[in-house]
Amino acid sequence: MNKRICRVFNKRGVVYPVWYEETLKHLAEKLESVYTASGGKKINIISHSMGGLLVKCFMCLHSDIFEKYVKNWIAIAAPFRGEGAPGYVTSTFLNGMSFVEGWEQNFFISKWSMHQLLIECPSAYELMGCPNFQWEHSPVLEIWREKHNSEGSFDVVLESYPPMETISVFCEALSSNTVNYHGESIPLPFNLEILKWANETRRIMSAAKVPPSVKFYNIYGISVETPHSVCYGSKEAPVSDLKQLPFFQATYICVDGDGTVPSESAKLLEAFSSISFMETTALDLFRYLNREGERRVNGRGIKADGLDAEARVGIPGEHRGILWGQHLFRMLKHWLKVGDPDPYYNPLNDFVILPTAFEIERHREKGYEVASLKEEWEIISPEQNDRNIMNMYDGKPLVSSIIVAQGEEKECQREKAHATVTVHPPHEGKQHIELNAVNMTLDG
Repeated sequence: MNKRICRVFNKRGVVYPVWYEETLKHLAEKLESVYTASGGKKINIISHSMGGLLVKCFMCLHSDIFEKYVKNWIAIAAPFRGEGAPGYVTSTFLNGMSFVEGWEQNFFISKWSMHQLLIECPSAYELMGCPNFQWEHSPVLEIWREKHNSEGSFDVVLESYPPMETISVFCEALSSNTVNYHGESIPLPFNLEILKWANETRRIMSAAKVPPSVKFYNIYGISVETPHSVCYGSKEAPVSDLKQLPFFQATYICVDGDGTVPSESAKLLEAFSSISFMETTALDLFRYLNREGERRVNGRGIKADGLDAEARVGIPGEHRGILWGQHLFRMLKHWLKVGDPDPYYNPLNDFVILPTAFEIERHREKGYEVASLKEEWEIISPEQNDRNIMNMYDGKPLVSSIIVAQGEEKECQREKAHATVTVHPPHEGKQHIELNAVNMTLDG
């Protein structure tokens, strides 16, 4: 699909955006042909990076076709909120992009030629930081500026531009940018027409919804420094004219991600929900703790993909490297039900949990029913992860507790549960987990 997109041009030679109707028409034809060839079986779509934006646009504009032919959609490393490395995109508009370093650059398109091409590429504009997304750390363009003061001398100030304000900087910095074509100098400024297309793409994707019969999964990369904001100049060497920016070296400010797409995907807007301890097993409670912990990381309020997902999982790895990792492979097999199913496998943490012991006691005391529970598990994970996990423990067990109460006021609480989970350091591919919990219920 990416090759097809790159071949679609308008009369000015400018690449069309991903929602160009001809591209989506070819995708619809491909889905229908695969559906027919498989004897009417629905299709599993696995997209990577910008492919996720194409699928999301198609799902919004042709939801009836999508629902008819698609069973599952798994998006991997998709820049749903335009956070396709905002730092990279900013420096690309001003300085270009090089995918290789050193002597290998002699066999690849030059950084400056790539710069001139990407100024006319809608995908670059679509990857700019989304201005209306509630970022935890908003991507900014920082510039050390040299400015005249009232005394006739110069002051050096650090100016910071959020996503909406970077447009004026791009326009001024690239106002005199040109490309030489057969001896003719052609103006190549920041393209506001393509920016309108990119904004239309965002508008289309913001209205997308996953059909009820389709399951959606979002996988993103983590644990790799990812350019998010960018800074030009320094206190010692400030920028006196914005038109000089293309000749300055960018300095990146990084966040967690896959090296290309930041992992920031949502905001936590909801408080912990209540849970009745006596209506669940210890294993269910452990999954509840894990699920609520995931909510703290990924959120169940504002989501970057804007869709109702069955799961959102972060995998340590680089933007392309996660595609051949065993973690991703096991996850895909589990979700797509390929091979022999493992009922104990949890794709959210890539662990197999085996219950090994279970004890529960009940008794009544002073109008309360008291129940205590103890359960133990062993978690089996790849041995090569032991060293990485061991660094988290420093040789000591990790202990975490949660208290859940039913009733608005402390004096009126009719039920209260306290659970403590102790996680011991891994050894030879196995990890011991202990759960101790007490529940008190007002008898009556």
